[in-house]
Amino acid sequence: MMNGRVYILTSKATFSSATWFAVIFKYNKIGKLVGEPTGNAPNHYGNPIEGNLTNSKIIVSISKDDYVSPYGAKAKKILKPDIYVPLRAKDVISGNDPVIDWVVNNG
Repeated sequence: MMNGRVYILTSKATFSSATWFAVIFKYNKIGKLVGEPTGNAPNHYGNPIEGNLTNSKIIVSISKDDYVSPYGAKAKKILKPDIYVPLRAKDVISGNDPVIDWVVNNG
């Protein structure tokens, strides 16, 4: 939180429960999403159960819950941030974080 403003930072690495948190945050207009679109859709499956197959002993994981966002069928394959700040190769190479920079300089 900066000066009373609330931000959630998102990127292509935002998945699962983090995406769900961002959906609820954005839908309820609690604050702004800053960064890149999420790595998975607002509507998704999660909360997996794990087990071993009897004969092969292979470990399996099966999602048992269907998370449907408040956007319903209108939900896209990604959740777009309110303020798009891309991460570029030059940022990774230089160790710069443009999303944090944006929040510090504009928040």
